[in-house]
Amino acid sequence: MGHPVYQFRAVLRELRRDAGLTILAAAEVTGYGKYERWESGQTRVGGQYLRSIADAFAVTDELHLLLYAWVLDHLAPEANSATRRLGLDELWRHVRLAPDTVIDLHEHKDLVVESGRHVDLALLCLAARYADRHVVVLPPAERCDLPARASGSSMLVQLYGDVVDDGTAAVGRALLARGIDNRADAIDVTNVAPAMAAPDTYLTLADDLDAIGRTTGQPVVDFAAETSSDARRFGSKAIE
Repeated sequence: MGHPVYQFRAVLRELRRDAGLTILAAAEVTGYGKYERWESGQTRVGGQYLRSIADAFAVTDELHLLLYAWVLDHLAPEANSATRRLGLDELWRHVRLAPDTVIDLHEHKDLVVESGRHVDLALLCLAARYADRHVVVLPPAERCDLPARASGSSMLVQLYGDVVDDGTAAVGRALLARGIDNRADAIDVTNVAPAMAAPDTYLTLADDLDAIGRTTGQPVVDFAAETSSDARRFGSKAIE
């Protein structure tokens, strides 16, 4: 069974309701006077409106998930249609009007050299789930009904929050592949090579990973814990 795909107009309706806005109020705060056409499906939302939608519905910190929901519904073929294959250049054409807003890491901003953009994270997540040899392959998908609301969870996180785990795991696998055997499809990590040059780094990492249970219920943590043997093997090989 594939991953669920939801109609963006249905997601939009729920976000508006969560924000306590009427159709008329939403038209005013988003700057699109015919807002009702978006929710009725008469008009597709243009990428240039996604930032104002996020601001109006108070989901600015989840803009990457809003972008993901939008681009997936926009690009995934309807049921009984042909599979769609998109290269990176074509993907970028579809999101060229999307906001290039930088992710605000708040109290964690000092942990990175440069914060990424919401649109980059959205495309990373799309590739993590649907990429095949550097091409995004989107199978036909019937749009699912929105699930019942979970208490204490935002709609976007409930629908697509787990896709960020997939994106993080994809990056982890690429970094690990590069460190182990320099396989051709791994990403370039030259800029972090000095920090990762010492074999002891990997042996210590392996010890720490071994201390983590294998079934924490957190996909990213579980994936990391499973890489301990690879980290130890790489560290030992470097010493040799």
